[in-house]
Amino acid sequence: MKGLCLLVEVELCKMFKMDSIQFSILTGVFSGILTSTIIWVFMKLIYKVFIPWYQNSIYRGINISGQWTSKLSFGGGVKVEQFIELKQKGHKIVGLVTSRNYIPNREDETSILSVKGEIFDNYVDIEYRIDDKRFIGRGSILLKVREGGSRLEGSLLAIDRFSSEIMTSDNVIWNRK
Repeated sequence: MKGLCLLVEVELCKMFKMDSIQFSILTGVFSGILTSTIIWVFMKLIYKVFIPWYQNSIYRGINISGQWTSKLSFGGGVKVEQFIELKQKGHKIVGLVTSRNYIPNREDETSILSVKGEIFDNYVDIEYRIDDKRFIGRGSILLKVREGGSRLEGSLLAIDRFSSEIMTSDNVIWNRK
């Protein structure tokens, strides 16, 4: 076997016109890159597949995956109607919120918000951001699971898109569809 490897090395060196030291360096670099790539893929597989599967299999709390709706009112006659789609794996939550904003003296608008967060001890902690880079839009929502999981109630802390001021609402209610 050793003789075959040496023969392959000599033939490759002749083919690429390099000596044995250059060939050894090249194969060492190539094997290092290949090893690093394999380790990187393996780690991504662990973090993206195995850990979420494990967390989901041991999680024993309520699952709030699904569709939710919400209606909010803010100062100045601003009304917001939201349609929420949540996905839960273990205690991690991701999703999208479609927010229809009705603002006096302005054209109605629709925004898409990305949400991520977690659920712990019947509390849902969510951060959101607007997907449209033309606008400011970030906030946090803390909700408590109510009525056996058919309702979430809590508070909102966010940046007002128009005034860039911090706004709050203590009357956030999400109802399961």
